[in-house]
Amino acid sequence: MIPPQPTRRRWFQIHLSTVVALTLTAGAILFLNMEKRASQWWDGLTPFAGTVYGWPFNCYIQEATWGVLHGGSLDEPEWSFEKLAANILSSFLILVWIGLLSELVLNTKEREPEKIRKSTALILTLVAMCQLYANIHEWKKETTSQDLKSTYVSKGFPCEYYVKSVTTIYFSDMKLPSEGNFEQFSWSWLVADFALCALILTLVFILLERRKRIHART
Repeated sequence: MIPPQPTRRRWFQIHLSTVVALTLTAGAILFLNMEKRASQWWDGLTPFAGTVYGWPFNCYIQEATWGVLHGGSLDEPEWSFEKLAANILSSFLILVWIGLLSELVLNTKEREPEKIRKSTALILTLVAMCQLYANIHEWKKETTSQDLKSTYVSKGFPCEYYVKSVTTIYFSDMKLPSEGNFEQFSWSWLVADFALCALILTLVFILLERRKRIHART
């Protein structure tokens, strides 16, 4: 008697374990976005410190002070809909990565594991090295507005999780350059960079392995 063949899952069907993982991840992301926290950040021209909401980007500023040379404070709470959209996109990408990774692991357990080709391992290594370099290299950047110019050194791609060595030049009163004693490290943006790197590696791996299976069938 021939044993019954296991029913193949459709492309939109996922495991219960994946649903649980996605639910827990979504709950953690929602908590990080709804929790009020004290934060320091750099907007490209001026360092800020205050009370904010949002992860990984500060989309709602409840109160804040700014300035290395000339201080000031925020008159009223401020929304940033661009950063809110960036938070939604980041959360979606993290959930996609968790879902893909979970399904990849569970599907591999259900069938005989396949060996990874050397070309796939080489490409993944090169992509990981490029991402590592982009995140640990100190990038010298310069931003300019109508009244001042700031130069600083940062780490992180695409999110700047570390900023230091701020130099501000004021054009309005022609003051000499002044060194700002500012240094910021953001765990939230570091986690966001790590999640994006992991998502990119997962997508590259899936595309390469899918291409291998297509060639094997033909």
